[in-house]
Formats: sequence, structure tokens, C-alpha cells
Amino acid sequence: MESRHGNYRKDHKRLARRSACHAKAVTLHDAHIDLLTGIYNFVDANQAFRQCINPHAQRFEVKYKPYSPAMLEGFTDHCLTLEELLMRRVPG
Repeated sequence: MESRHGNYRKDHKRLARRSACHAKAVTLHDAHIDLLTGIYNFVDANQAFRQCINPHAQRFEVKYKPYSPAMLEGFTDHCLTLEELLMRRVPG
């Protein structure tokens, strides 16, 4: 959990310490946190989750299939692009 907070502070200037930026509206702040969470879970492939698909791969051959946290939970079958994430319908 602490590493996730560190990543949020790194990626989100409003959460950075000693920053001149600040969230003037709570709704905008929450929306940006939701966007960062979506990118972390659906777009960014995590090296800890990758699966070996070709153990005898030579140099410049694909050895691992990238996995995101959403793929592990079964929400998607591939890492989404940012456009796919933004076009995705949010359940009500």
C-alpha cells in the first residue's frame, strides 16, 4: 500500500509533498485519483505478474506475456491502451 501511495505522489503533482499545486475542488481531485487507479490496474503491465510463454527464447524474442492486475482478476484478456480505458463503459 505504501508503494502505491508513493507512485500516486510521483505521478500526481497535487499529492506531491512541498508542491505549489493543490486540489481546489475535491471532485477534480477524486476524478484524477480514479484515473490513476484505472491506469495502474488496466493499462500498466506489472513485471511481478508476467507469465513465461517461451522459456527457451533467444535474444530479441518474446519470453513473457505482460499482465496487469485487471487481467489477473479476469476483467480483461489484454493490457488496455489508454484510449480503450477511456472508451470503456463504467458500470453504474
